[in-house]
Amino acid sequence: MKSSKITLCVVTITVCLLRSRYVLTGTAGTQFVVGFMENVESKYPPGLVIGGNINMSSNVTITCPGLNFSRLITVPKMDAVTVKLPHGAVANGTGHAQKGILIESTNVITVFGLNTASANSLDGFTAIPTGLLGQNYRVISSNVSDELEIGRRFSEFLLIGVFDNTSVKVRLTAPTTYQHVSYSPGDVIAILISRLETVQLQSLRDLTGTHVISSRPVAVLSGSKCANVPVDVSACDHLAEYLPPTDQWGREFILATFLARMSGDCFTLVGFEPGTIVTIVAPSVGSTTVNLKSDGDLHTFKLNSLESGYVTSSQPIMIAQFSQGAFADGGVIGDPSMLIVTPIDQWLQSKTPGVSFRTYDSTPDGSKTIRTFLTVTSWCSVIDDVVVDGKPLSVPTELVRKRNSGKKDDYLCVKRSQLTPGAHTIWALTTNTALATYVYGFGEHVSYAFPLGTGHGTPGPIMAPSPITNTTNNEETVYLSTDITRNVILSIAVTCVCVLIVFAFRKKLKAAVRPRPVSIKPRSIVT
Repeated sequence: MKSSKITLCVVTITVCLLRSRYVLTGTAGTQFVVGFMENVESKYPPGLVIGGNINMSSNVTITCPGLNFSRLITVPKMDAVTVKLPHGAVANGTGHAQKGILIESTNVITVFGLNTASANSLDGFTAIPTGLLGQNYRVISSNVSDELEIGRRFSEFLLIGVFDNTSVKVRLTAPTTYQHVSYSPGDVIAILISRLETVQLQSLRDLTGTHVISSRPVAVLSGSKCANVPVDVSACDHLAEYLPPTDQWGREFILATFLARMSGDCFTLVGFEPGTIVTIVAPSVGSTTVNLKSDGDLHTFKLNSLESGYVTSSQPIMIAQFSQGAFADGGVIGDPSMLIVTPIDQWLQSKTPGVSFRTYDSTPDGSKTIRTFLTVTSWCSVIDDVVVDGKPLSVPTELVRKRNSGKKDDYLCVKRSQLTPGAHTIWALTTNTALATYVYGFGEHVSYAFPLGTGHGTPGPIMAPSPITNTTNNEETVYLSTDITRNVILSIAVTCVCVLIVFAFRKKLKAAVRPRPVSIKPRSIVT
């Protein structure tokens, strides 16, 4: 009796402690800011996909004060909801606008953006929570094709303010015009940006490597209005991706070309530190070493269809993956799209309670069907523990690489699979799983792509909820995100319960060993 009570007490305390240490990681959060760069046309509204919490429904508020837009939606658990935004949310030309969109949720969610302003040119991105935004970025875009009409060929990026009175300095790698002043490569543009204000910069040359530094955290999206990839292959398509700050770059990557394309994919890597040495290992390139001599230098290369590669770097880098134009395959299916490859040390962790998302199955005018695919990269020993909607991916596993770090399990693998239309949730069955996941789709001269998230860690301080109260004396008011606050409260409550349980069992144990003059009938204890 005494032993069983002690065992029960130990088990209870262990469960309490494990529960209190549970944290959420990745690009899920409770607050986001997003925006949309200029597309080749603005015929249809852009949209959001809100990936719900895996455990409970979430009330989500979406506001764009500059467009007098506000929506309150409920996202069921393990579901994803599509939200159409105003046509005016898409940026137009170089300059300032009040087009920043704020998303706030009662529970942890994931946010994906879809620039569907054109039925023939679209792309998607995964938003980063405001608590994970930074102050140092490098733009990544694509070469600008001279074969395109002047009005289509812009390389571009978009700044979104998180706080009022944020100073931003942009050191250019390509010429542009800002507020009627012409700037050349190497010039620095000084910009003052406010909360939920957007600033779009465009160039007729590739802006890749452009350096963005801000006094407070900002969001940065980059891509192209409509790009040929490669520059001599048609047709052009919109490119968009939400950029990670430089402190979230990595040194080790697995590259996996998209499924359903015969021509393979193009890749661009960007360095931050001068003298960065990068090694690329893949069947089509062998083992290639690249020296990024200056900060912001870039290197482009191509991998064949269904080929995978392994990249290591002496200093942190960022890698973007591009699908090619449809004519690269000699047909009409697919066109350029862009995503940021997740570094291995920032793969989603199995303690992340799943990611919910929704496929994009047709163009906004309904005229074209889009097939969606999923790529998963992980350790070979656990990749079969990754499930979609509770079912394993019943597709072949490709061995990519064995790392030489001295660890027992160092084999890296890839799986690619087509997805059925609709909402899906992906998670891992075991506690030691880490993975990168990418969702992408192809239709007739259209495509989209985005990563499902990264394991950056629990979001920290975020922007003040709307409305905001200006602070004085350069003091900045920040708020802990709802999920962090909830975890702290839960940890305190659970700790208190555990202490009470310990004292209760201690008292009963003392009573159990104390001599008693008379026998007492057993009584039931309600717990």
